[in-house]
Amino acid sequence: MGTLSARAALGAGFRLIAREPLAFAAWCGAYFLVGVVPQLVMLDALVPLMAAFMASGGDPNDAAFVAAEARMARYSILSYLSSFVTITVIPGAVFRAILAPDERRFFYLRIGAQEGWLGLSVLAVFGLFLIGSLVLALPVALVAAFAPPLAPLATAGGMAALIWGVLRVSFTPVMGFADHNFRVAESWQASRPHMNRLLLVAAGLFVLVLGGYVLLVTAGSAVFALDPGADAVAAAWKSNPAGVIESLGAGRIAGLLVVITVFATWMHVMGAAAWASMYRDLKAPAA
Repeated sequence: MGTLSARAALGAGFRLIAREPLAFAAWCGAYFLVGVVPQLVMLDALVPLMAAFMASGGDPNDAAFVAAEARMARYSILSYLSSFVTITVIPGAVFRAILAPDERRFFYLRIGAQEGWLGLSVLAVFGLFLIGSLVLALPVALVAAFAPPLAPLATAGGMAALIWGVLRVSFTPVMGFADHNFRVAESWQASRPHMNRLLLVAAGLFVLVLGGYVLLVTAGSAVFALDPGADAVAAAWKSNPAGVIESLGAGRIAGLLVVITVFATWMHVMGAAAWASMYRDLKAPAA
Protein backbone atom coordinates (compact mmCIF):
# COMPACT_ATOMS: atom_id res chain seq x y z
CA MET A 1 0.00 0.00 0.00
CA GLY A 2 1.15 3.56 -0.72
CA THR A 3 1.23 6.56 1.58
CA LEU A 4 -0.98 9.64 1.65
CA SER A 5 -0.02 13.27 1.24
CA ALA A 6 -2.48 15.87 2.53
CA ARG A 7 -0.82 18.57 0.41
CA ALA A 8 -1.12 16.49 -2.76
CA ALA A 9 -4.76 15.68 -1.99
CA LEU A 10 -5.68 19.32 -1.43
CA GLY A 11 -4.01 20.30 -4.69
CA ALA A 12 -5.53 17.46 -6.71
CA GLY A 13 -8.60 19.46 -7.70
CA PHE A 14 -6.56 22.45 -8.88
CA ARG A 15 -4.24 20.19 -10.88
CA LEU A 16 -7.16 18.38 -12.48
CA ILE A 17 -8.87 21.62 -13.54
CA ALA A 18 -5.57 22.91 -14.99
CA ARG A 19 -5.09 19.62 -16.86
CA GLU A 20 -8.67 19.33 -18.10
CA PRO A 21 -10.15 22.84 -18.48
CA LEU A 22 -12.59 21.74 -21.20
CA ALA A 23 -13.74 18.84 -19.04
CA PHE A 24 -14.30 21.23 -16.13
CA ALA A 25 -16.40 23.44 -18.42
CA ALA A 26 -18.41 20.36 -19.44
CA TRP A 27 -18.87 19.42 -15.78
CA CYS A 28 -20.16 22.93 -15.10
CA GLY A 29 -22.68 22.46 -17.92
CA ALA A 30 -23.71 19.08 -16.55
CA TYR A 31 -24.12 20.51 -13.06
CA PHE A 32 -26.26 23.31 -14.43
CA LEU A 33 -28.57 20.79 -16.11
CA VAL A 34 -28.92 18.34 -13.22
CA GLY A 35 -28.37 20.63 -10.24
CA VAL A 36 -29.43 24.17 -11.12
CA VAL A 37 -32.28 23.74 -13.59
CA PRO A 38 -34.37 21.64 -11.15
CA GLN A 39 -33.89 24.35 -8.53
CA LEU A 40 -35.11 26.95 -11.03
CA VAL A 41 -38.19 24.82 -11.65
CA MET A 42 -38.77 24.74 -7.89
CA LEU A 43 -38.87 28.55 -7.82
CA ASP A 44 -42.46 28.15 -9.02
CA ALA A 45 -43.24 26.98 -5.48
CA LEU A 46 -40.39 28.51 -3.49
CA VAL A 47 -41.10 32.18 -4.30
CA PRO A 48 -44.81 31.93 -3.32
CA LEU A 49 -43.74 30.13 -0.14
CA MET A 50 -41.42 32.98 0.85
CA ALA A 51 -44.04 35.55 -0.09
CA ALA A 52 -46.63 33.77 2.07
CA PHE A 53 -44.18 33.56 4.97
CA MET A 54 -43.46 37.29 4.81
CA ALA A 55 -47.15 38.14 4.47
CA SER A 56 -47.97 36.00 7.52
CA GLY A 57 -45.41 37.81 9.64
CA GLY A 58 -43.59 34.56 10.28
CA ASP A 59 -46.63 32.67 11.58
CA PRO A 60 -46.09 28.98 10.65
CA ASN A 61 -49.80 28.24 11.20
CA ASP A 62 -51.04 30.81 8.70
CA ALA A 63 -53.40 29.14 6.20
CA ALA A 64 -51.75 30.66 3.12
CA PHE A 65 -48.31 29.69 4.38
CA VAL A 66 -49.42 26.11 5.11
CA ALA A 67 -50.89 25.84 1.61
CA ALA A 68 -47.65 27.16 0.09
CA GLU A 69 -45.68 24.60 2.14
CA ALA A 70 -47.89 21.80 0.83
CA ARG A 71 -47.26 22.96 -2.72
CA MET A 72 -43.51 23.08 -2.09
CA ALA A 73 -43.58 19.54 -0.70
CA ARG A 74 -44.79 18.25 -4.07
CA TYR A 75 -41.42 19.23 -5.51
CA SER A 76 -39.49 17.14 -2.98
CA ILE A 77 -39.07 14.19 -5.34
CA LEU A 78 -37.52 16.47 -7.95
CA SER A 79 -35.14 17.86 -5.33
CA TYR A 80 -34.09 14.39 -4.13
CA LEU A 81 -33.58 13.15 -7.68
CA SER A 82 -31.54 16.22 -8.59
CA SER A 83 -29.34 15.77 -5.52
CA PHE A 84 -28.80 12.06 -6.22
CA VAL A 85 -27.80 12.65 -9.84
CA THR A 86 -25.54 15.53 -8.83
CA ILE A 87 -23.59 13.45 -6.30
CA THR A 88 -23.06 10.67 -8.84
CA VAL A 89 -22.46 12.29 -12.23
CA ILE A 90 -19.95 15.03 -11.30
CA PRO A 91 -17.90 13.12 -8.68
CA GLY A 92 -18.02 10.08 -10.97
CA ALA A 93 -16.46 12.10 -13.78
CA VAL A 94 -13.78 13.36 -11.39
CA PHE A 95 -13.03 9.85 -10.11
CA ARG A 96 -12.73 8.61 -13.69
CA ALA A 97 -10.46 11.49 -14.70
CA ILE A 98 -8.05 10.65 -11.88
CA LEU A 99 -8.30 6.87 -11.71
CA ALA A 100 -8.72 6.19 -15.46
CA PRO A 101 -7.41 9.29 -17.29
CA ASP A 102 -7.44 7.49 -20.66
CA GLU A 103 -11.26 7.21 -20.62
CA ARG A 104 -11.65 10.76 -21.93
CA ARG A 105 -14.72 10.42 -24.14
CA PHE A 106 -17.67 12.66 -23.23
CA PHE A 107 -15.31 14.55 -20.89
CA TYR A 108 -15.36 11.56 -18.49
CA LEU A 109 -19.11 11.97 -17.96
CA ARG A 110 -21.14 8.76 -17.79
CA ILE A 111 -24.35 7.38 -16.35
CA GLY A 112 -23.58 3.72 -15.80
CA ALA A 113 -22.89 0.98 -13.28
CA GLN A 114 -20.00 2.83 -11.66
CA GLU A 115 -22.18 5.88 -11.05
CA GLY A 116 -24.85 3.60 -9.65
CA TRP A 117 -22.46 2.03 -7.14
CA LEU A 118 -21.15 5.49 -6.30
CA GLY A 119 -24.66 6.77 -5.58
CA LEU A 120 -25.58 3.73 -3.49
CA SER A 121 -22.33 4.05 -1.55
CA VAL A 122 -23.05 7.71 -0.81
CA LEU A 123 -26.52 6.74 0.42
CA ALA A 124 -24.96 4.06 2.62
CA VAL A 125 -22.56 6.59 4.16
CA PHE A 126 -25.43 9.01 4.67
CA GLY A 127 -27.44 6.27 6.37
CA LEU A 128 -24.53 5.51 8.68
CA PHE A 129 -24.26 9.22 9.41
CA LEU A 130 -27.93 9.36 10.44
CA ILE A 131 -27.56 6.27 12.63
CA GLY A 132 -24.46 7.70 14.25
CA SER A 133 -26.24 10.99 14.85
CA LEU A 134 -29.12 9.23 16.61
CA VAL A 135 -26.78 7.07 18.71
CA LEU A 136 -24.68 10.03 19.81
CA ALA A 137 -27.71 12.25 20.46
CA LEU A 138 -28.78 10.13 23.45
CA PRO A 139 -25.70 10.62 25.66
CA VAL A 140 -25.50 14.30 24.66
CA ALA A 141 -29.17 14.76 25.65
CA LEU A 142 -28.57 12.99 28.97
CA VAL A 143 -25.60 15.22 29.76
CA ALA A 144 -27.63 18.32 28.83
CA ALA A 145 -30.48 17.17 31.10
CA PHE A 146 -28.46 16.19 34.18
CA ALA A 147 -25.33 18.34 33.85
CA PRO A 148 -26.21 21.47 31.83
CA PRO A 149 -22.80 23.15 32.27
CA LEU A 150 -21.20 20.19 30.48
CA ALA A 151 -23.66 20.27 27.55
CA PRO A 152 -21.38 22.29 25.20
CA LEU A 153 -18.49 19.90 25.90
CA ALA A 154 -20.71 16.87 25.30
CA THR A 155 -22.01 18.38 22.05
CA ALA A 156 -18.47 19.07 20.85
CA GLY A 157 -17.44 15.52 21.77
CA GLY A 158 -20.41 14.08 19.90
CA MET A 159 -19.65 16.12 16.80
CA ALA A 160 -15.98 15.08 16.93
CA ALA A 161 -16.97 11.42 17.19
CA LEU A 162 -19.37 11.81 14.27
CA ILE A 163 -16.72 13.46 12.09
CA TRP A 164 -14.24 10.71 13.02
CA GLY A 165 -16.75 8.03 12.03
CA VAL A 166 -17.57 9.69 8.70
CA LEU A 167 -13.87 9.97 7.86
CA ARG A 168 -13.38 6.29 8.66
CA VAL A 169 -15.88 5.36 5.94
CA SER A 170 -15.07 8.27 3.60
CA PHE A 171 -13.36 6.02 1.04
CA THR A 172 -16.60 4.06 0.54
CA PRO A 173 -17.87 6.10 -2.48
CA VAL A 174 -14.62 6.03 -4.44
CA MET A 175 -14.06 2.36 -3.58
CA GLY A 176 -17.63 1.55 -4.65
CA PHE A 177 -17.04 3.41 -7.90
CA ALA A 178 -13.77 1.59 -8.60
CA ASP A 179 -14.81 -1.90 -7.44
CA HIS A 180 -18.52 -1.98 -8.38
CA ASN A 181 -19.51 -3.02 -4.86
CA PHE A 182 -20.09 -1.80 -1.31
CA ARG A 183 -16.79 -1.22 0.44
CA VAL A 184 -17.76 0.13 3.86
CA ALA A 185 -15.69 -2.40 5.81
CA GLU A 186 -12.74 -1.97 3.46
CA SER A 187 -12.91 1.80 3.85
CA TRP A 188 -13.03 1.46 7.62
CA GLN A 189 -9.90 -0.68 7.54
CA ALA A 190 -7.98 1.33 4.95
CA SER A 191 -8.55 4.69 6.64
CA ARG A 192 -7.41 3.56 10.11
CA PRO A 193 -3.67 4.35 9.70
CA HIS A 194 -4.34 7.65 7.92
CA MET A 195 -6.84 9.47 10.12
CA ASN A 196 -4.54 12.41 10.84
CA ARG A 197 -4.09 13.07 7.13
CA LEU A 198 -7.77 12.59 6.39
CA LEU A 199 -8.61 15.13 9.08
CA LEU A 200 -6.08 17.57 7.61
CA VAL A 201 -7.57 17.16 4.14
CA ALA A 202 -11.14 17.60 5.40
CA ALA A 203 -10.15 20.70 7.38
CA GLY A 204 -8.20 22.09 4.43
CA LEU A 205 -11.14 21.61 2.07
CA PHE A 206 -13.43 23.31 4.58
CA VAL A 207 -11.10 26.31 4.75
CA LEU A 208 -10.79 26.47 0.94
CA VAL A 209 -14.55 26.32 0.39
CA LEU A 210 -15.25 28.80 3.19
CA GLY A 211 -12.62 31.15 1.80
CA GLY A 212 -14.11 30.87 -1.68
CA TYR A 213 -17.58 31.54 -0.32
CA VAL A 214 -16.44 34.60 1.64
CA LEU A 215 -14.62 35.90 -1.44
CA LEU A 216 -17.73 35.47 -3.60
CA VAL A 217 -20.00 37.12 -1.03
CA THR A 218 -17.59 40.04 -0.65
CA ALA A 219 -17.26 40.49 -4.40
CA GLY A 220 -21.01 40.13 -4.86
CA SER A 221 -21.70 42.73 -2.18
CA ALA A 222 -19.30 45.14 -3.85
CA VAL A 223 -20.90 44.62 -7.26
CA PHE A 224 -24.37 44.97 -5.75
CA ALA A 225 -23.36 48.23 -4.06
CA LEU A 226 -22.16 49.65 -7.38
CA ASP A 227 -25.26 48.51 -9.27
CA PRO A 228 -27.57 51.52 -9.87
CA GLY A 229 -30.61 49.25 -9.81
CA ALA A 230 -29.70 47.49 -6.56
CA ASP A 231 -31.99 49.64 -4.39
CA ALA A 232 -34.98 48.82 -6.59
CA VAL A 233 -34.24 45.09 -6.36
CA ALA A 234 -33.92 45.26 -2.55
CA ALA A 235 -37.18 47.20 -2.29
CA ALA A 236 -38.95 44.70 -4.53
CA TRP A 237 -37.68 41.82 -2.36
CA LYS A 238 -39.11 43.41 0.79
CA SER A 239 -42.43 44.43 -0.70
CA ASN A 240 -43.12 41.76 -3.32
CA PRO A 241 -40.92 38.63 -3.24
CA ALA A 242 -42.96 37.09 -6.05
CA GLY A 243 -41.89 39.90 -8.37
CA VAL A 244 -38.22 40.01 -7.45
CA ILE A 245 -37.27 37.72 -10.37
CA GLU A 246 -38.63 40.24 -12.85
CA SER A 247 -36.90 43.11 -11.05
CA LEU A 248 -33.53 41.36 -11.21
CA GLY A 249 -33.48 41.26 -14.98
CA ALA A 250 -32.00 38.71 -17.36
CA GLY A 251 -28.43 40.01 -17.08
CA ARG A 252 -28.22 39.78 -13.29
CA ILE A 253 -29.90 36.37 -13.25
CA ALA A 254 -27.54 34.98 -15.90
CA GLY A 255 -24.48 36.25 -14.03
CA LEU A 256 -25.75 34.83 -10.75
CA LEU A 257 -26.43 31.42 -12.32
CA VAL A 258 -22.95 31.29 -13.83
CA VAL A 259 -21.31 32.09 -10.50
CA ILE A 260 -23.42 29.56 -8.60
CA THR A 261 -22.79 26.83 -11.18
CA VAL A 262 -19.03 27.31 -11.36
CA PHE A 263 -18.59 27.56 -7.60
CA ALA A 264 -20.74 24.50 -6.86
CA THR A 265 -18.98 22.45 -9.54
CA TRP A 266 -15.60 23.55 -8.18
CA MET A 267 -16.61 22.35 -4.68
CA HIS A 268 -17.58 18.93 -6.06
CA VAL A 269 -14.33 18.68 -8.01
CA MET A 270 -12.15 19.65 -5.05
CA GLY A 271 -13.70 17.07 -2.71
CA ALA A 272 -13.92 14.23 -5.20
CA ALA A 273 -10.42 14.85 -6.55
CA ALA A 274 -8.91 14.86 -3.06
CA TRP A 275 -10.40 11.49 -2.16
CA ALA A 276 -9.72 9.94 -5.57
CA SER A 277 -6.11 11.09 -5.34
CA MET A 278 -5.72 9.57 -1.87
CA TYR A 279 -7.37 6.33 -2.98
CA ARG A 280 -5.01 6.12 -5.96
CA ASP A 281 -2.07 6.60 -3.60
CA LEU A 282 -3.40 3.92 -1.26
CA LYS A 283 -3.63 1.46 -4.15
CA ALA A 284 -0.10 2.24 -5.31
CA PRO A 285 2.57 -0.32 -4.31
CA ALA A 286 4.84 0.79 -1.51
CA ALA A 287 8.17 2.15 -2.69
